[in-house]
Amino acid sequence: MEQVPQVDHIFEAFAGVGIVGQLLAAACPRAQIWAVDLDEACVQRYNEALAGRGKAVVDDATEYIATWNKPNWAASLDFNKFTLVDVTARVCWRTALIDEVVTHRPRWLHIGDSACKYLHLNWKGYGIRDGHILTYLNKLDALASELWGFWIWRVGRHNGAAQMLLLPKRPRSEWQTRCDGNLEFYWKT
Repeated sequence: MEQVPQVDHIFEAFAGVGIVGQLLAAACPRAQIWAVDLDEACVQRYNEALAGRGKAVVDDATEYIATWNKPNWAASLDFNKFTLVDVTARVCWRTALIDEVVTHRPRWLHIGDSACKYLHLNWKGYGIRDGHILTYLNKLDALASELWGFWIWRVGRHNGAAQMLLLPKRPRSEWQTRCDGNLEFYWKT
């Protein structure tokens, strides 16, 4: 999460055991992280892992963010399952959560997309012409800008899953890429 725009607060929708929270804390050292999870054991492990840098509570993410009023903030939505199909169907709780988050105007939005891992097998189901990651990202980028006013700015892939950083402004360049072992990076400037 290099070059992440700095913020004062980060909403993390799925606390889990704190792995993403620790990455967010390192990327934004001054930010207070506010996390939710439906699992009490995850909330406890998260709070231990973040040691005061983040505060997790048991709550529903969409209900929690609906009352959000913090300034200069960002959001992290590391879904365990999120695909282009979810975005185009517009009927699942994942898109309802993103809809609610963007109404509060975060400075950036992090989305985990596990579907990319199986893109080489499922690309036809996503309505794209081939199984290449850039074809997928271009379609997702177009939908995100149309639906939410956010554009994909940075993408990191490891073992197939993608971690995407979206901004509420259009990047100027085309995709640039770099591979480092089993890590892949895609970005725009």
